[in-house]
Order: sequence, then C-alpha cells, then structure tokens
Amino acid sequence: SATCSFDMPLIIKSIYLTNSTYTYLAIRDSNDGAGFVRQFGEGDYFKVTITGLDMNGAVTERVDCYLADFRAGKQVVVKDWTKVDLSPLGNVKQLVFTFFSTDRGDWGMNTPAYACLDNITYTIEE
Repeated sequence: SATCSFDMPLIIKSIYLTNSTYTYLAIRDSNDGAGFVRQFGEGDYFKVTITGLDMNGAVTERVDCYLADFRAGKQVVVKDWTKVDLSPLGNVKQLVFTFFSTDRGDWGMNTPAYACLDNITYTIEE
C-alpha cells in the first residue's frame, strides 16, 4: 500500500488514476520481465482500494477503482486516465492506496502494484 498525507484535513473530490506502463504491459501481455505474472482470464481483476483516514486515523470510507477487470465477460485493462470520485471519503487527512489482484502466488500478489495518479481536486472545509 501507499499513503498520501496532507498538512490539513481536505475534502478530496476526485483524482485521476491509470495503470503504470509496467503494470499495464504485465497484465495485457502476461509478461513482467521476471515470469511471475500469469495471463488474466474470466473472473480476474486488479484494483486499488482508496481508504480515507480522518484526523484521528479512523477510516472515513473506502472507494474501489478497478484497473483491470475480467469479471462478467469484461476484458478491461485501463490505459487512459480515469476519473475516480472520492467525495464519499469526506474530510480526510490521509489517503491509503491498497492494491488487490486475483493473480497471487505463494509470496502474495504477482501483479505489479503500481498505478499513476494525477489531478487531485479538493476543497478545504472551514
């Protein structure tokens, strides 16, 4: 996981996410350069869960963003910037990004746990 902390509590309205090139190619081509990843198939997914934490470190809410989704007949690997609505998180001091994938091995997740983030839109609660 990764954490983004702010100097003061903010209401994060949205962010833009996409797969890193490394993650995208590993999922699309089942090649991470080391032979750990496998071909995604029906039922597989790669997602990031964004958890908001308030001033006291308590969870405010969680939002999921699927960066690859092969469930219910879909075959989506995100390659473009995707706007993620984070307004359900409310007033937060930290964002925690936790990655999950169905491609797992004996030592945990095989899918590279990288994503790109841009354009954080927020307001300050007064």
